Amino acid sequence: TIQSHRHPWRQQTTTSRRRGVSRLSIGELAAQ
Repeated sequence: TIQSHRHPWRQQTTTSRRRGVSRLSIGELAAQ
């Protein structure tokens, strides 16, 4: 499931990371 979300997550992570959202941050850690 992470692989499928890896694409959309990476794009949203860039914008979310700037806002400091920990929700997407967790997704990035799981993908890595």
